[in-house]
Amino acid sequence: SAASDVYKRQGLHLTSVQEAFDMDKLRNPQVLAARKRLQQVVADCSLPCKTLIWSENYNGIDDYLAAKRIS
Repeated sequence: SAASDVYKRQGLHLTSVQEAFDMDKLRNPQVLAARKRLQQVVADCSLPCKTLIWSENYNGIDDYLAAKRIS
């Protein structure tokens, strides 16, 4: 993919990816599609990808962290 080509050309030294899309990733078709594209790019780069999950009471990770007073 074009994204994996950029990764390889730029000489980035990534060791893994942590995906933190908003929690509507579990039900929003557009977010699901974006997540699938990201997972394919990460796989094309031969990198492991971890999906972060938090309470659905908070859509974004920023909302969750703010509610928990974590920075």
